Amino acid sequence: MNEKLRVQVLCGALAIAALALARPSSGAGCTVTSSGVAFGSYSVFATSPTNTTGTISYSCTLPVNPPLIALDRGSSATFYPRTLTGTYSSLQYNLYLDAACTTVWGDGSSGTSTYQAGAPASGQNYSVTVYGRIPARQNAQAGAYSDSIVITISF
Repeated sequence: MNEKLRVQVLCGALAIAALALARPSSGAGCTVTSSGVAFGSYSVFATSPTNTTGTISYSCTLPVNPPLIALDRGSSATFYPRTLTGTYSSLQYNLYLDAACTTVWGDGSSGTSTYQAGAPASGQNYSVTVYGRIPARQNAQAGAYSDSIVITISF
C-alpha cells in the first residue's frame, strides 16, 4: 500500500501581550493582533520541511519609540527547537524573521532576534510576516499538534 501518514499541525493562535512603556496619560501606545501560524497537514514521509507563514499586525498612536516585537518560547523549554505538542507525541518547529528560516524570532536571548520596526506613523497599520518551519522526517503520530506563543510589543 502506498498510504501517506498525515499529521494535522496547528501552531495555535498567537497569544498576545502588550508591554506599554509610554506614559498612560499621554494617549500614546500600540496595539497588536495576529493571525495564527497554521502548518496544515504534515507528512512524516516528506523529504523537505513544511513551511508556512502568519502575520503580526500593529498600530501605534504617537508619540512612541519604534516598536520592538518579541516572541516567547511557547510551551518549550528552549527556543532551539520550539515544540508542537500532540496527544501522544510532539513535533519540533520554529518561527523565523526571514523566509530562508535562518534567524529564529525570539526575545533576544539565547541567540534569538527580535523584530525592530522603524518609527511608526500615528494610526498607520503595519504587518510583519512570521515564517514557520517544521523540519522534515520527524516521526509523529497522526493527530492535532499545537503551541501557543506570546507576542510582546515594547514601544
